[in-house]
Amino acid sequence: MSNITEKQIDTLIHLGLTQNQARIYLANLHTGSATVKAIAQHAQIGREDVYRVLPSLQDLGLVKKCLGSPSIYEPVEPHEVLSLLITVKSDEMAKLRKEALEFVAHCPKSKKQEEERDKFTMVTNFDIAIHMLIDAIKKTQHTWDFTSGYERFLIRQNMPKKVKQVKEMLAAVERGVKIRAVLDQPKDRRKLPLSGLALKESKRFIEHENFEYRYLDGKHVAFISLFDEKLMFIETQQGPRVILPQLWSNNQVLLGMGKTFFDTAWQSSYAPE
Repeated sequence: MSNITEKQIDTLIHLGLTQNQARIYLANLHTGSATVKAIAQHAQIGREDVYRVLPSLQDLGLVKKCLGSPSIYEPVEPHEVLSLLITVKSDEMAKLRKEALEFVAHCPKSKKQEEERDKFTMVTNFDIAIHMLIDAIKKTQHTWDFTSGYERFLIRQNMPKKVKQVKEMLAAVERGVKIRAVLDQPKDRRKLPLSGLALKESKRFIEHENFEYRYLDGKHVAFISLFDEKLMFIETQQGPRVILPQLWSNNQVLLGMGKTFFDTAWQSSYAPE
């Protein structure tokens, strides 16, 4: 199959042709107007297979049959072929999208009982942890209380990977959610814990009236977050950068313990100087 590359064949296959259709069209393209015998020889495909495939290429508009004895087949120019195949693909994707939307619209909604069951989820993947946190922030309507290490909080507010989370935190306070944070005491009490922020969204967030933070002497024994007192997560490892694994739960017993821990920490903390 001289002058025909695997990449050319793969491109046509990705656009919807079969292996033989791609090979035969490309062979015809290289031979120009030619008989089945010449096309078969160039494509290195049996003549009977070429006879079988050519009608489908005619139906697709990729080759033209010129009547004669023997019949001559003429290829359509590549730019026209690509336009035709892309149009077909686009129509297929549009149809698939319509079917997908209809599928979603007619699927039964999940039962409330499922939503109200106690759930315990251990998260060990960073991307999933970020996704779950952002989703929880989006759904929070009234309050979000959390404890964190001072260094950890600073690092996370400055991480480019966390900018989407920071934007959701800002959006939350702007829609009226009250966010409180208890941070372990910075090494220098005179230093505001959020003074070195690089992200503009972080600066706007910490300056918002609906965000309040306080210091707690010593290191936390637990890093927790409570959303509307209905959902919480506990980070099970300590350290300025470590965030995993996380235990997420809506269990009322754990929520009660988490609220008690946060309330005690808040009452024992002090406002920044």
